[in-house]
Amino acid sequence: MPARRALALLPLLASYALASTLGIALGFLAAAVLLALPGRAQPRRAWLEAAPLLLAALCLLAGYGALALGGAAVYDARLAGAALSSPAFGLVLLAALLPIGALARAEYATGAGLLARCLAPAWLYPLARLYSLGPWNAGWSLAALLLGGALACWCALAALFRAQPAGRAWPA
Repeated sequence: MPARRALALLPLLASYALASTLGIALGFLAAAVLLALPGRAQPRRAWLEAAPLLLAALCLLAGYGALALGGAAVYDARLAGAALSSPAFGLVLLAALLPIGALARAEYATGAGLLARCLAPAWLYPLARLYSLGPWNAGWSLAALLLGGALACWCALAALFRAQPAGRAWPA
């Protein structure tokens, strides 16, 4: 595994320790860019495979940017909960769902795709961190439940009906 892919873990670990909303979003963006950097062979394909991660990072940056503009630049700000709005929540929810939805893609088998697949659950952290700003209203909880459930069913069905690669037959 190239060193730059392993370096993608550093911004993620740093963002877990930060209380700044923009710092967390920038850490996830840096990790997505490090995972998306193309290798020597097929650079266009590498960018296409990393598109869900990059889009998720941009959604997270937009959602957390809306929080910062609303007064929640840090999680422990006095009125940080008042900055949590439906557009900010929706963008962070989309940022959490995109990398997990990309797990069903067949191209994510080796290399950067494998590391991205292992790090996909890490994208749930910014969504869970929103709960520390205050309890979600019923609509947000229902949206998270329905979209998460639909995504889980879609990934399970994609794994169930994925064509198996040709290999050796089982011994009789």
